[in-house]
Amino acid sequence: MRNAFAVLAGLLLAALLAAGCDATPTPAPASGPLNVVPVTPVPNLDDAIAVAETFLNAWVNGDYDAMHTLVTPNSRDTYPLEVFRALYEEATKKMTLIDLSYEPLNASVLQGTTAGFAYNMHFRTQVLGDFTDPERIMYLLPTVEGWRVAWSPSDIFFEMVKGAGLKLERVAPARANVYDRNGHVLADQDGVVLTVVVTEQNMPNYESCLHELARVLRLSIDSLREKFDERPDDWVTIVDEIDADIYEVEGARLEEVCNASFEERRTRRYYGGGLASHVIGYVGYIPAEQCGEWELRGYTCDDLIGRVGVEKWGETILAGHRGGRLSIVTPSGERLRQIAEDEPDPSQAIYLTIDRDLQLAVQQAISDGYNNYPLYFASVATGAAAIVMDVRTGEILAMASYPWFDPNIYNPDTPRDAQAELLAIQNDPHLPQLNRATMGVYPPGSVFKIISMTAAADSGVFGLDQTYRCTGEWFTPDGKDRRIDWKAGGHGVITLRQSLTYSCDPYNYQIGYELNQEDPFLLSKYAREFGLGEPTGIEQVDEDGGLIPDPDWKRTRNGTWTYSDNVNMAIGQGDVLVTPLQVARMMAAVANGGTLYQPQLVHHVGIIGEEPTWTMEPIAQRKVNVKPEVLEAVQQSLCAVTTDPEGTATWRYENMEIPTCGKTGTAQAGAALDYPHAWFAAYAPADDPEIAVVVLVEHGGEGSYVSAPIVRRIIEAYYGVPLTPYPPDWNYEIPPIVEGQSLGE
Repeated sequence: MRNAFAVLAGLLLAALLAAGCDATPTPAPASGPLNVVPVTPVPNLDDAIAVAETFLNAWVNGDYDAMHTLVTPNSRDTYPLEVFRALYEEATKKMTLIDLSYEPLNASVLQGTTAGFAYNMHFRTQVLGDFTDPERIMYLLPTVEGWRVAWSPSDIFFEMVKGAGLKLERVAPARANVYDRNGHVLADQDGVVLTVVVTEQNMPNYESCLHELARVLRLSIDSLREKFDERPDDWVTIVDEIDADIYEVEGARLEEVCNASFEERRTRRYYGGGLASHVIGYVGYIPAEQCGEWELRGYTCDDLIGRVGVEKWGETILAGHRGGRLSIVTPSGERLRQIAEDEPDPSQAIYLTIDRDLQLAVQQAISDGYNNYPLYFASVATGAAAIVMDVRTGEILAMASYPWFDPNIYNPDTPRDAQAELLAIQNDPHLPQLNRATMGVYPPGSVFKIISMTAAADSGVFGLDQTYRCTGEWFTPDGKDRRIDWKAGGHGVITLRQSLTYSCDPYNYQIGYELNQEDPFLLSKYAREFGLGEPTGIEQVDEDGGLIPDPDWKRTRNGTWTYSDNVNMAIGQGDVLVTPLQVARMMAAVANGGTLYQPQLVHHVGIIGEEPTWTMEPIAQRKVNVKPEVLEAVQQSLCAVTTDPEGTATWRYENMEIPTCGKTGTAQAGAALDYPHAWFAAYAPADDPEIAVVVLVEHGGEGSYVSAPIVRRIIEAYYGVPLTPYPPDWNYEIPPIVEGQSLGE
């Protein structure tokens, strides 16, 4: 090998000389008092090798400035630092370079005043994998500065002369689909959608058309009315897009009532035009400021990537691994050499834990409440969230946040007026992009009394059958602090168990007061034991950790903890903030006997027709440290909420086919005259729990009035039993909030 390199060294040295690279540079001007002319050092191969390795080490470290100081003065003149650096940065980008290394060969030579350093260069790249450019030679010349690299772009790759450069031809596999747990499509790369087109003046009946569009598209009537109000009556309006299977069922009805027409197109479609949109997310163009980062991963700046939700979380799964071919080409496009090639790895489909039919039923239950009862909570509520969780595994079977959005409008090829719709979403005060299920934080209200009862009994401060006379009022021992119950006159003499079933505020005030006397950290400790005030660990969507206050937290706010803080927390008020997902995980733990599972949204991953490459396993985060008899008593009290004559939700669960246990909550929030948040947290069936269901209606009113009927409908949909009509009291105008009034449950 050494002889071969020596011959090559001679040939290349001749080329260097012919190109004007002087082996003996012109001496620098005399300087100093003695006017001594600098002397070119005597050639020494070991010294040349040391400079070559320093140069390559600088390349490995990406220190292009240091590399530039080690090239000959002539090379520095020909390739100033800015040009030199740009050539290496462009090469890094084209190769999608991650890192590199070199391996010296025992074939370095010294021929006359020229040294040739022989080495292999190893490249590790994002797109092309690992490859080696073997048996390279770097030429060095002696200068007054010492040995220096006789550098040209051929030192990046040998054929990079006369303007030739690197070209990366990327090969991207088709983006994979997202499915539900049963293989029903949720996001389809080559899906068929039908654009719904309507002209207002051609509608046989305007109001009937609005109601049918709202029902089929699960949009609010108000949003549709605004869309038509913004346009002249004789203008064609692209209302939305529907899936082919929905068209088969509903197309004729929309043609009859709205005189609608439909236009078919293929695109990455999101089933249902907003089904689980906060979970699935959407794709969009790479942001300009992130372009360089994505190019290093093999993307081009006009590629689509997952921007939110599962589409973002699963980008590398859904997009696969991009392959490509790296070549050196002339300015005219002639390929001089292929350096490396790597075939793409196929993309893989993601199967969610979501059940598509159940998700549809959950969203329909919420939208029906908003659209069909405009005088009731729909007139005041600012949003809603619903979660269905498998209590045995932590799998999320449905997750909805209202108002939802249509992810199809983020797709650049949509025929709709996407800019206007996106602007409307961004300016909507109801924040459609906010995932209220995981990012919305709210006081839990009486749902927190599950924690209060548990802490009272498990700590031994209260007995399970300890009685208390609930007169409808509560006073501190000094009589200076008076608080009232939500039920005028109170509940009479009740036990700790009944305090949860009847949701007696005074009993829970007393719990908060006495627990604070015992240990001001006690109540917050039990809340955290059940996962409140901390992230749940869900990975595919963003979540807020909420807040469980305690004396340490209060000190960080320059405050002093008092009994009042604990009394407020005992009824889920004060500074307590939780997410609906945290409440669902808590209810699941109560239902399953105390295991806190990590909520999960991905069931398995794989290529269609092959064995999954990854399958979900339940992740038990911990077993709550609560006595079994206490947890059993809590379960019994929750089951009595829907069956005991005095239970706060019994009146909503009469003749319920599926025995259900749950807790109502009405949480004060905002200004004095703001409507409270309505909660109902439940699990079913009572005797062998399978699912936990939580519904929050933001500023919707009282939990038993508003959220409990929605939870009932969701449970009925899950078990496939007839749906109970929403209660007749929803047809009346929601009562106004009166300052100082006691809120119900």
